[in-house]
Amino acid sequence: IYVAEPAQGTGLAQALLRDGEARIAAQGHGHARLFCVEQNARARAFYTRCGWVEDGFETARLDTAHWQGREGYPLHVCVFRKRLAV
Repeated sequence: IYVAEPAQGTGLAQALLRDGEARIAAQGHGHARLFCVEQNARARAFYTRCGWVEDGFETARLDTAHWQGREGYPLHVCVFRKRLAV
């Protein structure tokens, strides 16, 4: 989740994250995963404060036409997981 700099620290990102979690749980899912760019220490700390748990690292392949026909742009991400109240 990204919010513009003037909104950072206002609780908006946390509210958006909680809303997303509630929507996922409302669909009957008891767990959720999210991905965060590995080097983004601020975002990783935010998700941890919100109850998400780091669950390793992956290389995601972003589907982009600008990556010269390869399998996708490689992006190293930290995987987070969270148990949701269904």
